[in-house]
Amino acid sequence: MKKVIIVICGVFLYAGDHPELNGGRPGQAETITIVPIGYYQFEANFSPPDGGGGIMFRTGISSNLETRFSLDDLFAGSSTPLGGITAGLLMHIREDEGSLPGMGAALSISVPNADGFQMDAAQIDLVVPFSKGITDNFGLDWHLAISHADDSQAFSFASFFGYGITDKLGAFVGLYGGSPMDEMSDMSLSMDGGFTYMLKDHIQLDLNGGTAVSENGEDSFVDMGIVFRLPN
Repeated sequence: MKKVIIVICGVFLYAGDHPELNGGRPGQAETITIVPIGYYQFEANFSPPDGGGGIMFRTGISSNLETRFSLDDLFAGSSTPLGGITAGLLMHIREDEGSLPGMGAALSISVPNADGFQMDAAQIDLVVPFSKGITDNFGLDWHLAISHADDSQAFSFASFFGYGITDKLGAFVGLYGGSPMDEMSDMSLSMDGGFTYMLKDHIQLDLNGGTAVSENGEDSFVDMGIVFRLPN
């Protein structure tokens, strides 16, 4: 999962017209919205009490494609301050129009770091995200994903029900889980929820948490984060 620590110093003055900020966090569901060409977006979070985190960098490289790179599991209590790295691409395939949802596709590779980066333990993920606006204030994002690591495959899914309370404040709740492809009956289920706040047009803050629904679901957590976009 996405875990991020941030120390972002710098520019909080952001003048002129710019695209609407749409982050890939909070929640577990992948976004279909790419960062425009010429903009640089950072998404980060911190998960007390363990203090684990990470940071993701995103930027557009064409009108429908972005590249992304993340530092994973920073200062998460292991023998190294960096638990791994992830690199990938996100493609925007179609907008949410008519009766059909918006759609994208994301491909990434994650390499763990345990006393050295271990390419033989790398994980490849293919994620197909969808997005559908229900009303002006309410929408649904979800994705289906397949991962491959150590000669085994796994299936996962995530959903995100978002509601705009005001122009700045939003709330969400989600359900997510997965299982090995050869043990689909052993599906794990977890849920999360929280709030977002638009501090400025280019800065979003969030506070969220989650817990297991099934016996093998994810441990309970509390998470706080930020999405920060630098201008063109």
